[in-house]
Amino acid sequence: MSESRGFLKIALYVLVFVTLPIIVTVWRVNQAHMALMTTEEPAPFQQPSTMEQSPDPGKPVAAIVISNKGTEITDLLAPYAILAASDAFNVFIVAPRQEVSPLWGGVEVYPHFSFESFHETFPNGPDLIVVPFMQDYDNSVIVKWVKESAGTGAHVISICEGARTVAAAGLLKNRRATSHWSAIQMLEQVYPDTSWERNVRFVSDENLTTSGGVTAGIDAAFHILEILAGQEIASRTAHEMGYKLRNLHFQAPKIGLPDVLLLALSAAFTWNHTDIGVILYPGMDELYLTAILDTYPRTFTARTIALAPRREIIRSKHGIYFVPKLELNEAPALDRILLPAGYPDSVKEDPSIQAWLEEEGMELESFEAIPVAQAFDQTLTDISTLKNAPISRTVAKMIEYPDEHIQQALQEDAKGWPFHLLLQPLALGLISVAAVRLMTRKIKKNQRK
Repeated sequence: MSESRGFLKIALYVLVFVTLPIIVTVWRVNQAHMALMTTEEPAPFQQPSTMEQSPDPGKPVAAIVISNKGTEITDLLAPYAILAASDAFNVFIVAPRQEVSPLWGGVEVYPHFSFESFHETFPNGPDLIVVPFMQDYDNSVIVKWVKESAGTGAHVISICEGARTVAAAGLLKNRRATSHWSAIQMLEQVYPDTSWERNVRFVSDENLTTSGGVTAGIDAAFHILEILAGQEIASRTAHEMGYKLRNLHFQAPKIGLPDVLLLALSAAFTWNHTDIGVILYPGMDELYLTAILDTYPRTFTARTIALAPRREIIRSKHGIYFVPKLELNEAPALDRILLPAGYPDSVKEDPSIQAWLEEEGMELESFEAIPVAQAFDQTLTDISTLKNAPISRTVAKMIEYPDEHIQQALQEDAKGWPFHLLLQPLALGLISVAAVRLMTRKIKKNQRK
């Protein structure tokens, strides 16, 4: 009997020891995940009265679909930058409504067309439809537009979990496809009539192409470029962007228990999260920008927000209309200010930026201009140095960045596994046990009286 009571007592203390740390971890991880995967309603913005486009009638039209509620940033910017850099397409961003729309990572865009105005301009429809992962991926208006536009004979390519939207449109029935490694099991259950393939960067099935997660969209975009524009143009564009041909087949990354534990502990017990301001400037390269905005937040310990002297449209290198989240004078307290690579000297010397930096007592950090297709190497390196190498590897797995690049991106001086993160949950557990023991003794003492 005494042994049984002793066992129950130990079990109770173990339960008490783990309960509070688990509650705190679940709460904080949920907050971090929601912050990463959701976007805020854009602040009021004076929409331009007109933004006329000048398509080249001799080039095919590529329409990249976004949601007015939120779109995965690399899924959009990577294929856009590649197709536009090739100069073989008219590339446009289309949305249900032509209004400022958020992207993950803390920046907003103004689409070139609404669905309605696009079809008024291009009554024959697009030649290529690119579908990134969107917050409301099953939005009936978007699904209908993709389905009807594909019916005109367009080639359709989904990036990452954009396969959800393409599948919802019925375009993957009895077809081969892939998606982000973490979504395939769910997609197999919802769409069993599609042959879902693992461990591939992309799958091409006649006029349908589906890519793996996030950065696999880079490989898929070059594949589409080769199919629709030819080997010569695809090779030239790849060379100019510093892209290296990757093996179609690869071992999909596995987020194991150590990765989950690291993300959970980082989210739950890193109380001083890093707030990063990212300065937008005219002519910036889209891949340099997304390499910043789509990596740091995935550590669950950092937030990024796009800034500029004024909240107005800023045209990127290849014609995307970006809108900063805030003006400089509206920015909250920040820990770092980053400037995407490729900037002209005039940006650093801008009087309004210099005055703001001096007022805030901050220094402007910038990345060295390297081939844009390797931009993620820089941010993964920075994360490994400032945070730790394991979290950098985990982020790389989340965006399906190839293994050989992960190793190149981690410096020798990168920090190791952050064992100090274990101290807080251990302390919470011990405090909980001590509190229960104190209460138990007090109750027993009162009973004796």
